[in-house]
Amino acid sequence: MKGSAVTNRDLLLAHAARYPLMEAADYAKLLYQGAFAGGHLIASRESALERLKDEMKALDDNGGLPLVEPIGGGLCRLYLAPARRMGLRPETVCGLFVETSDSFKKDPADFERDMDELEALCREGALNADADEVAALRRNCRERGYPPFSHSARYRAAYAPAYRLASRRLCGLLDVFAAIDSLLERQGFARVALDGCCASGKTTAAAMIARVYDAQLFHMDDFFLPFERKTPERLAQPGGNVDYERFQTDILDRLDEPVFEYRPFDCQTGGLGEAVRTRKRPVQIVEGVYSLHPALRARYDLRVFLGIDPRLQRERILARNPDKFDRFMNEWIPLENRYFEAFGIARTCDIAYLA
Repeated sequence: MKGSAVTNRDLLLAHAARYPLMEAADYAKLLYQGAFAGGHLIASRESALERLKDEMKALDDNGGLPLVEPIGGGLCRLYLAPARRMGLRPETVCGLFVETSDSFKKDPADFERDMDELEALCREGALNADADEVAALRRNCRERGYPPFSHSARYRAAYAPAYRLASRRLCGLLDVFAAIDSLLERQGFARVALDGCCASGKTTAAAMIARVYDAQLFHMDDFFLPFERKTPERLAQPGGNVDYERFQTDILDRLDEPVFEYRPFDCQTGGLGEAVRTRKRPVQIVEGVYSLHPALRARYDLRVFLGIDPRLQRERILARNPDKFDRFMNEWIPLENRYFEAFGIARTCDIAYLA
């Protein structure tokens, strides 16, 4: 299964132990979700949200459910009652669900392969389900073009499943989503900075968060210092190689404007590029190292730091930028580390992660 941290056998046996009343349809549904995600439930984002609001409003919460349950395929079941208790708004849970479905590569071949293993486990007697019923379910699913499975009536009565599917990556950021939701409930807007180490996943995380909230997104890479200002005195300052002055005047000072334009720095030409037009949103995100420079940090409502193990950092940089590996290791990363240490960036943050 795509992105699975455990084997299918381990996954199926773990669920059998956790939910002893599972039937063939419940095992098949588990594997189906790992191969197809949940897009079949999204006729439109609006209808999906209305359905979710009704479901979350009616939930009983006995406190016994996990918040997140990995199911393979790089996916998790995000249980609605604990999500509500955590403070996640229905709009955000729906956004996680839609973002996961939109970005998920659905593959019937994954489902067919996984169902082979399920049938084999049933024939071995390792699972309390009928192998012939599993085979019939799979044939029927294939003939009908792989429509979704429902949980069995026994499973629904025993476990009252109420969840949405979300990617493991998104579920790894639930603390950030809950903090943003708290800000939205309290003041109606949230200004968020994601700072951290090179190759720690800042750009990916910021893009996912922005899609969930339809947020404004700004990149510190668009505000590097122009060549003519890279004097020895300036570069001797921790964080001095970013144009934090222009970022403050061109972005932070204008976040309340309904619409404005700014010009990103172009590293190829050394000048400013074409103007980018941006429209105000309730969630505004700044992504990139130096976004929490002391001249800027007070302007945010939420500060997030993404760290990374140095060995993993080297591996990622070598894989994605082999031609610039030496510059990263000998020039850019030492500058970043000096900035982190000089200003205690990780310690100033509300939330910190380590990849």
